[in-house]
Amino acid sequence: MSTYSEIENSIKGIQRPEADPYLYSKIFNRIQTGAEEYLEPKFVWITACSFLILIALNGLIFQKSRIVTQTKQQEVKQLSNAMQLINENTINYN
Repeated sequence: MSTYSEIENSIKGIQRPEADPYLYSKIFNRIQTGAEEYLEPKFVWITACSFLILIALNGLIFQKSRIVTQTKQQEVKQLSNAMQLINENTINYN
């Protein structure tokens, strides 16, 4: 198990890295002369179609879940009517 002083002493010999003196100008020139990049139309169409398919599937799932919820509510109402269950909250708390 090493102590804090051993760790501190281990970094004493580290030297700061030196960058190329022309690094900034190289990067700047590459940015200035770089060609504009475009996406291929095929990729754009595939992406657009994928989004449309996802939106359509979400709509179908939402619609189906709403129908299932309405069906369950109707079943509960039918069962409560058949068992003559009445939901009346007539308790006076005053």
